[in-house]
Amino acid sequence: MPKGVRCFGVVGFICKAYFRSMRSWRLTLGCIVIAMATPALGESDHYIPPPTTRQLDGIDKQHADALIAQLVTAQDALRAGKFETFELLAGAPASYDESAIAPRTAFLRTRFDQVWEIRRLTSTADSNDPRRTYALAYAPNGLGKAYWNIVVNLGFSDDLIAVTMRYQAPAPF
Repeated sequence: MPKGVRCFGVVGFICKAYFRSMRSWRLTLGCIVIAMATPALGESDHYIPPPTTRQLDGIDKQHADALIAQLVTAQDALRAGKFETFELLAGAPASYDESAIAPRTAFLRTRFDQVWEIRRLTSTADSNDPRRTYALAYAPNGLGKAYWNIVVNLGFSDDLIAVTMRYQAPAPF
């Protein structure tokens, strides 16, 4: 309440409540501005290693290992100069250094043996469904920091169709 203003009764109560709520709104707004000005809000300062046991969702360990082996084989073939037919896309928000990395370079730098999470994205009642799409999480700098979200599409005979890699910030909570 501004100095020198005196209100009595119900009007005074309403005036006090109004000015107190304005004070709390200013405090809340100030906290939001400070939080938004903090660089890399969702990232922690220290290294948190990914889990040693790979997190699997909708896929068993045997199939997960086979998927990782298939990706490593594709990396080896590209390094050897062999012709590979799968589509390869990679990107990052414009402010990240990873946005300047070519998709092939990003793919070849990825340590697929260190992928800590694999989820099957397509699921149907028929387990013989030929379409298979998986999401992999690779955190080269540890958990709580920006990571590669990798989507792998397999075809009818489990051949590699596409690998889409997106470098993104972690969830802020």
